[in-house]
Amino acid sequence: MSFIGNLFSTIISAVTKEEILKDLRRKGARLLIGTSFILLGIYINAHYGIEVVRNILLVNVIFVVGSDYARLSFNLKVPFLEPFVMHSYEKEGFQGATYAAIGNLLALSFTDFDIAMAAICMFMYGDAVANIIGKTFGKAKLFGRNKTIVGSLAMFVVSYLVGTIFVHDVHTPIFMALLATAIEVIIVAPADDFAIPLFTALGGQYFGALLGLRSYLEGFLAGVILFVVSASVVVGFVGLFNLTKKVLNWPKKSST
Repeated sequence: MSFIGNLFSTIISAVTKEEILKDLRRKGARLLIGTSFILLGIYINAHYGIEVVRNILLVNVIFVVGSDYARLSFNLKVPFLEPFVMHSYEKEGFQGATYAAIGNLLALSFTDFDIAMAAICMFMYGDAVANIIGKTFGKAKLFGRNKTIVGSLAMFVVSYLVGTIFVHDVHTPIFMALLATAIEVIIVAPADDFAIPLFTALGGQYFGALLGLRSYLEGFLAGVILFVVSASVVVGFVGLFNLTKKVLNWPKKSST
């Protein structure tokens, strides 16, 4: 009885805190919008195909990004964005919902529909539960970060459960849930809202390919090579530029 009483008092104490109330408002609004998109996406994919789902999300991304630019460039008050703007980086840059919309679109663009939807659900529901449970009951921190053990456990369990709704082999939902939880713990700012759906979906796609259940993303190797070459060129250019600058400044320093 004392356990139930303590649990009840903990919940009451938590929901009376302004920080928790703001999170509940933010996560609640996100869950309503996200659940509507997920249900609509399942229906449209079944009847019209994944391209239509992508196009619908693309239109939403355009409007959300445009609204953010209006808010940041012209100081316009955008009512439907107000519940989402909480963090300091969101007041000076894109807010979390914009990052989430872009991450979801990229997940749907580069992975199978069931993998992408599983990743989106892991982000939508797992991250929300982890945040609320962690702030309400969590005390022990993970790796000294602002993440709790109980919150991360809740993230994994919920992510796995929603993942099994879409992905029906035994191993992939477990891997994706572990990956989503790790990303949620590691990435804090500017937005795990972008990283969780995208990287969880890509990880699930390639894990399924390793199991022989899915195809690899075409052009992946070429993309890796392009990134490595581009990064090497940039690093080499900057290094050469700095070295040249030092050499040109050396006679000036030695003459003084």
